[in-house]
Amino acid sequence: MEIDLQQARALFSRLIERTMAGEEITIVHKGRPVVRMVPADPVASTADEDLAESQIADLFADAKGG
Repeated sequence: MEIDLQQARALFSRLIERTMAGEEITIVHKGRPVVRMVPADPVASTADEDLAESQIADLFADAKGG
């Protein structure tokens, strides 16, 4: 997605949400790309996150002997 700087200012929260969902957004100023918003990490599904948390909890339980 490409969006003008003025519009981006008005829609910043929505742009953050879309970026967090995996979308790349380019902000342009006077027709030139000036900023590219990309997710910091690959988008993980909730199921993947739940599985990872469960695996970490199991590791701690094993380390404690439980």
